[in-house]
Amino acid sequence: MPNRVEVAGVGSAAGQHDAAIALAPDQFIWGAPLPNGAKVAVLEGNPEAPGPFTMRVILPANWRVAPHTHRGVEYLTVLSGVFHVGHGERFDASKLKALPAGGFMVMPANSPHFGLVQEETVVQVQSIGPWVLTFVNPADNPSTR
Repeated sequence: MPNRVEVAGVGSAAGQHDAAIALAPDQFIWGAPLPNGAKVAVLEGNPEAPGPFTMRVILPANWRVAPHTHRGVEYLTVLSGVFHVGHGERFDASKLKALPAGGFMVMPANSPHFGLVQEETVVQVQSIGPWVLTFVNPADNPSTR
């Protein structure tokens, strides 16, 4: 479907949950940049398959994501920079809440939201796969441009 983006082909340092995982940052396997410029390293699990996963995401300066939803609950922790998040089916800068490093959010399943960063920002995302972004407006999907 043209309004969906799956995190395919990203690196995974540890795909199973039947063993202990301890990774230093230099052990992360970064996938090729996504169409929106973000870089993703899967730390555990597989976002494309059923089950829990954890991803580290580097968002470049001036990154923006249009209103979208996810099938499952999204847990996001800001590790560096500032992540601005808003809720709703239309991007509205007046609804953005700034989450600085250490900030945390939980986004319910199927809840439309949007975001932006002004400086490079690193976040960690946890959820249950398969993980898909479904854009409210299919024309906003950067992978179809």
